[in-house]
Amino acid sequence: ENRTVNISLNPEELLEGNTYNLASIIIGESNYISNFAEFCIISNVNPEICFFTSEDNIGEVKIAKLDIQQRIISGTFWFNAKRANEIIEVREGRFDMRYVN
Repeated sequence: ENRTVNISLNPEELLEGNTYNLASIIIGESNYISNFAEFCIISNVNPEICFFTSEDNIGEVKIAKLDIQQRIISGTFWFNAKRANEIIEVREGRFDMRYVN
């Protein structure tokens, strides 16, 4: 059984030191969902189970370091995510990774 965290940010400009809300923002008429987080449990035996942020179950991601030249980003995050009537609390998350545009 594996657990994964996925965070999607789509601000006009990503800035070092900024904090971004994770609340599943719907953009435009296409209903594109941005600025959200999900927590998934993946198993070889059972179907994948995923929990998502929403207007009522929010979170934040703070960009601590952003190196645009090297495409390296690091920061912290927390969020609440829901699936049916169950809520998962993800706390004290940290990341340090290369990113793609």
